[in-house]
Amino acid sequence: MNKLIRFFYLYTHSIQTNENTFCIDGCGIEPYFMINFKATGVRVEWDDYRKPAWYELKKYSVGTVTLETPDGDRTLETHIWKDYDTDELFGVGDPADIDPKKIQIGITYNGKDIWGRGRDYTGMDAYADLQKHLPEEMKLKCCVSCRHGNMCPTGNAPDELFCTKDVIIKKPEDLFDYTENNKEKIDRSRHYTDVCDDWKEQGDDYFTYSDYQEYIKRQG
Repeated sequence: MNKLIRFFYLYTHSIQTNENTFCIDGCGIEPYFMINFKATGVRVEWDDYRKPAWYELKKYSVGTVTLETPDGDRTLETHIWKDYDTDELFGVGDPADIDPKKIQIGITYNGKDIWGRGRDYTGMDAYADLQKHLPEEMKLKCCVSCRHGNMCPTGNAPDELFCTKDVIIKKPEDLFDYTENNKEKIDRSRHYTDVCDDWKEQGDDYFTYSDYQEYIKRQG
């Protein structure tokens, strides 16, 4: 049992809380269940292993995102699901070492659930798809949709952009001084859903090294 649990990265432990009362909790990529029970003895058996439970292949997180609406800015909770490939997931010790195969980002606005879905490991297409499903008069107001939010020209990381609101970027090479210098990189690093007072929407009249606008055009 211990060998199988370790192999599939489902860690469990049992703690005796008081006489004959036990607590078992288990987690895959994220904590999933907890059981409290009383017993004089417990034995667990199975004949063979079929496949991981669905929650073993998904990673869930909660965040926030700001929307620009006709009634002013609204900050809403986001629900993010990342789906992983079975063989890849259980071939590594840390899910952060592999890329998800699908990303879903959801919000609830005026009682309606709105989802964006994508297959780019960066999640950029999922945010563009979320924008596509928003009412026409609403816009994502955050670094991922900002003209100053640039990706790294030497390699992109999920949920990382670099703010260049104080400089002019006309081509990818202009970013090297800001993404390859360690201090500049740290100072300018932003998360997708960060936002500040200098936010300006991306557009064809201003160069931004980002896939977001390209995904917006493709999804038309």
